Amino acid sequence: MKVMTVLSDSPQLVDVKSLWRKNSDTLGMMPEGGFDFHAEKKWILGLVDDTGLQGYLMYRVSRNRAHIVHLRIAEGCRGKRASGLLVDELIRIKKHLIGIELRCRRDFAVSALWPKLGFVPIGDRRGR
Repeated sequence: MKVMTVLSDSPQLVDVKSLWRKNSDTLGMMPEGGFDFHAEKKWILGLVDDTGLQGYLMYRVSRNRAHIVHLRIAEGCRGKRASGLLVDELIRIKKHLIGIELRCRRDFAVSALWPKLGFVPIGDRRGR
């Protein structure tokens, strides 16, 4: 598996949107143009193998930090360090920033993943 930047003209952008649609109940809403915007900014990392896209990490940059917007791995690729590959690449390419932030509901199973990837909770926030 390798990590690549998903650009607005990449065929993988269609696969990113498809993977999001299958999991939008936990990832939340994102307008179609939101994916295009992030791809134009080069803010989507895709994890690909010989069969195609296996996951993606979408982020944004503001206030000298990277903010993870989505991280999704295809069912068949989970438990194979796929999330770690994407997060490690984000760390590598954004090492000039002062940090990486994200928000995750504690009642989602994925919340157990973040400490394994080196993230430390710094507070709680009321959800909508």
